[in-house]
Amino acid sequence: MTSRLSDEVRRTFELASRRREAKQLRTGEDWRSLQQVQVHFAKAQREEKRTFRAEYETRVEAEKQKLIDKAADQDPTPKPWWSREDKFGRAAIERQAHRNVRRAHEKSIARLEERESEALKTLMTRAAKRDRLREKTLTDFARTTDRRSGEERRQSPRRGPRMSDD
Repeated sequence: MTSRLSDEVRRTFELASRRREAKQLRTGEDWRSLQQVQVHFAKAQREEKRTFRAEYETRVEAEKQKLIDKAADQDPTPKPWWSREDKFGRAAIERQAHRNVRRAHEKSIARLEERESEALKTLMTRAAKRDRLREKTLTDFARTTDRRSGEERRQSPRRGPRMSDD
């Protein structure tokens, strides 16, 4: 239980920090991509929640049937009816079916959040790479358009002034 909770907190924090980082994008193209990602995943989450509410009872019934089938398949050896335990407790199966359906929904939402986080990470990586390339281009241009003249220009800024052999 603690592991699930810590995973959920980690995932939520990671998604929130990615969303915060994404707001620092500079170009219009990046903003359009960010908006597309956010709209896509918001729509996907709304759709998942809508279908969950609409199909909840159907999913519970299907899950109850799976649980009953699983309980029936566990011990195939025939026993007299008076010595068998009742593996088909109606209330227990009902509760477990509801738990399983809710857990599957939570996992589905978590997968959507992870995919959104990965999409934002990819977008941020691409933007950072482009920014580094732009900065490198600017520094290279500044170095090639050095305005020093004559002897000063022939001296490399890394080596310092030339020493004469006197």
